[in-house]
Amino acid sequence: MEVRVPMRSVPRWVAMLPIWVAMAWLLGTILVFAAGPYDYQLNNPIQLYVYLGAVHLALYVGYILGSRIRIRYRPPTGHGPAIARVALGLGLLASAVGLVYTGGGDLGRLGLALRQPELAYYAGRTKEGITAFNYVEMLTAPFGALAITLGIFHWSALTRGYRLAVCSLAAITLVSAVGAAVRGPLVQFGVLSAAALAAAVLSGELKLGRRGRLLLVSSALASVMAFAEYTAFITENRAPNVDMLYNPITGERPKPDHYGYAIVPEEWHLAYTSAAFYVSHGYARLARALEMPFLGSGLGMGNSPFLIRNAVRVIGWSELEERSYGLRLDKEFFTGEFGILWSTIYTWMASDVTFPGTVLVVFVIGVGLGLSWVEALLLRAPLAVVAFCCLAFIVFSFPMNNPLQDGPGITVFLGLPIAWLVARRPHTRGLEVGARDPTVISV
Repeated sequence: MEVRVPMRSVPRWVAMLPIWVAMAWLLGTILVFAAGPYDYQLNNPIQLYVYLGAVHLALYVGYILGSRIRIRYRPPTGHGPAIARVALGLGLLASAVGLVYTGGGDLGRLGLALRQPELAYYAGRTKEGITAFNYVEMLTAPFGALAITLGIFHWSALTRGYRLAVCSLAAITLVSAVGAAVRGPLVQFGVLSAAALAAAVLSGELKLGRRGRLLLVSSALASVMAFAEYTAFITENRAPNVDMLYNPITGERPKPDHYGYAIVPEEWHLAYTSAAFYVSHGYARLARALEMPFLGSGLGMGNSPFLIRNAVRVIGWSELEERSYGLRLDKEFFTGEFGILWSTIYTWMASDVTFPGTVLVVFVIGVGLGLSWVEALLLRAPLAVVAFCCLAFIVFSFPMNNPLQDGPGITVFLGLPIAWLVARRPHTRGLEVGARDPTVISV
């Protein structure tokens, strides 16, 4: 049965909002790199900034084209809340199995993390070696992402029990991250939740009155302040015998006269400096990688240490490690240990498609981001909502790292957008894009 979707337009500011936020974020991180608390010395700054200009332009142009694609297909109208309920059930089941298998996981270390975050960090699951359960997580992780994003998007249509399930999954995610004394899962949860909430409000799926808007703004501000306090806490206490403000790339501590310290409250100086390091030092590594020769394509595996290690283990292709810019940087320059420092998503992608090829990949990501946003707003298609949230997190991660670096990252941030594309393709096959009839949607 074909669903007739009336033509209507998305206001320009709504259609453009994600790319405006993305560009502000990306340009802000470059500003922190160029004029932040650390003084990075580059051999060829022009090469770096020209390349960054190229990838940002590709993202912008791709988004514009994606958001202007006229849509004509038959979505599973009205199935969103039902899919959300199924995802919540599977997400809770997967979390319960994981907690039982790991004996409580990082939840049981919450008290230790608050008293001695150093011990909790090194005892946490993020520091474990690869086990069979890591491969099981590749299959269960998408259910968690589906549950959180669709649970937030369809919040108004859920009963109290399912809303409680959303809150339970959120609590498990947040407490587990604190129990492991890490920030990554908190940031990931925050970005996915913010993207889903924005789609819900701007599509009309979630209607907020004055009290609801006030609660939303106050909760967002409280979350940012709590995250800043937590960042300062673990920066100061997770490695008490290490100078956490020392930058191994510059070989220096932050500039004491940096203008930012006059703006940021003194109690937040530590959190500000730590955040500035995390969002900026990848650009220095990118600048180094741009000077290194391309040693051959990783054939789609060079962008992910998880895939590289499995390829080396299963087929014995040790040469793959030498083709990865990220691993070569770790071996040749700074720490010799993977994961201590970041090198932007562009460095990892270039291991498979070269740096010019990465510009094209970023363009494709921009197209997907724009198209999924429009479909989420106009059609409220569940997989479009999830795909938009995943692509938004990938773009957020551009200055830092590749979200596809581990198994669950691959199935969530690559698998779910692909599932969206596959699910929508049968509806568009053989149809004329942009045909003038009531089923065409444009912005």
